[in-house]
Amino acid sequence: MPTIAPRSARFPGRLALAVLFPVVSALVLVIAPAPAHAAVGDFTCTASAYDSYAPGIQTTPILQHETFAVSYSACQSSSQPSITSGTTSSNAVAVRRCLNTAPTDSATSTITWNTGRTSTFAGTITASYVANQTVLTWQGTVTSGVFTGAGFTETISQSNFSPLACATPPGVTSQSGTGTLVSS
Repeated sequence: MPTIAPRSARFPGRLALAVLFPVVSALVLVIAPAPAHAAVGDFTCTASAYDSYAPGIQTTPILQHETFAVSYSACQSSSQPSITSGTTSSNAVAVRRCLNTAPTDSATSTITWNTGRTSTFAGTITASYVANQTVLTWQGTVTSGVFTGAGFTETISQSNFSPLACATPPGVTSQSGTGTLVSS
């Protein structure tokens, strides 16, 4: 009488498939590529700026040493969700007086994010004067670091210089304002 082999021996491939299928499926789920992130430049932040002048801006032109610091908060980015805040500062030396308008100028600044990573922003700053406010608009491109290649616009509104402060020594020694930094 012929001996009938057990079912697993008659179809060894099925047993291997039954054992391997769940293992391979689990591996595919684990090593499958992550979904693509949003575009490189998907960020927005609230900006708080502080500008200090030494010796102080007055009605007559004088060489100023300027320090400009910006703190970024409430940052949101779908491609970099761990970035929630950042800071930057820069220094400049220029002849300024209270009654002249800020010139259009190029600027480069590096933001250090709360994650320790950085982004270098380069662009053109323009100033406009609206309703007793100086509105500084900086537009350009992120040239290195996080968000490289993204366009950006930073807009900060500051109160205009007080004529009384300009006429009284030491002049205007600081200015502050708020605004936004957004990708474009």
